[in-house]
Amino acid sequence: MNQPPLKLGSLFDGSGGFPLAATKVGIEPVWASEIEPFPILVTTTRLPQMQHLGNICDIDGSQLEPVDVVTIPGLHPQRVRGLGEWHILHQLGEL
Repeated sequence: MNQPPLKLGSLFDGSGGFPLAATKVGIEPVWASEIEPFPILVTTTRLPQMQHLGNICDIDGSQLEPVDVVTIPGLHPQRVRGLGEWHILHQLGEL
């Protein structure tokens, strides 16, 4: 029985390292959020099927295609320690 591939969304995507790696293990990159022009150029070249959403502040999470995996490169626990785990999970739930 074949299952559909897992789908991935990438926040603060940069040059698309996580989505590119995902394709190597059968995960389908669906959307990404990035604002810098050069990294967007890199990912639109490497992953033309992936939707680019632009600034994370302008994204309406209720309008996003659901994904199984959300990557957040550079989100280190040290940087968000003061927010608390519940706050982080709550914010991710609103995407």
